[in-house]
Amino acid sequence: MNIKNKIMASCEKCWADSFTMTYGTGEDRIEKYQQLIKERNCTSEEQAGPDAGICHKCKRKTVHQFVGVCMVPGCLDEHKLKQTR
Repeated sequence: MNIKNKIMASCEKCWADSFTMTYGTGEDRIEKYQQLIKERNCTSEEQAGPDAGICHKCKRKTVHQFVGVCMVPGCLDEHKLKQTR
């Protein structure tokens, strides 16, 4: 797989939690996200997000909801996402 020009998937659980933890506090959301990534060990399902797809290779709900890659380490399966616009 050629990784040049690929988009990096975020951990959707940590990204969502960083928003709720910093909302109205004046804290920086990105710094909080980076802190959560270091502290946590989120599952591939949590990383993929609540609207994740099922990976046809590993059969888990781990296809990132925005980027379309399986979040299971070593799976490296890519999925074409439906365009919603």
